[in-house]
Amino acid sequence: MEKFTSINDINYEIPMDLNAKLRDYQLSGFKWFKTLSHYEFGGILADEMGLGKTLQAITFLLSNENKKSIVITPTSLIYNWRSEFEKFAPTM
Repeated sequence: MEKFTSINDINYEIPMDLNAKLRDYQLSGFKWFKTLSHYEFGGILADEMGLGKTLQAITFLLSNENKKSIVITPTSLIYNWRSEFEKFAPTM
């Protein structure tokens, strides 16, 4: 349990290819995703997706570029996700 409460002390590197500067809360979300991944747990963002959470997810996916991942989103948001990937992670 202590390992989860000290996630802010772990230094996960932001991908060099990311075209954005993460805010503190976005960095915390990215670190949370990386910690879940490290312990081989899954993670879900299950609320209204805005730029903050989308960017956190894109940063995580970019940091795991050679691993399999899936984004499940309503059909109405597919083009938004595509646009966000083109803007923030064009190498993907």
